[in-house]
Amino acid sequence: MRLNNLQLVLSDDAAVRAEAREAAWHEALRTATQYASLASATLGRVLSVTERPPAAGPVPLAGMQRTSASEGVAVEPGTNRVEAAVTATWALDQ
Repeated sequence: MRLNNLQLVLSDDAAVRAEAREAAWHEALRTATQYASLASATLGRVLSVTERPPAAGPVPLAGMQRTSASEGVAVEPGTNRVEAAVTATWALDQ
């Protein structure tokens, strides 16, 4: 038997994804507030919010495959990254 890829992932990332969305929202709000201030305006109501889908995960390279099933497979700890990206549009109040 040959194992070509092993990827450890979160079985339920809902809570972590919710935190990522909240962080993305606050970053969008900070940025929009700065731009409104530069325009001598204040933020009005939210006109739209769109969440962009996450980028595709890693793709294993063919050259990284094990050549022999008798070799030991090293499994090392790593990190999982959960991201969220939002586009928000606000009205500007003068």
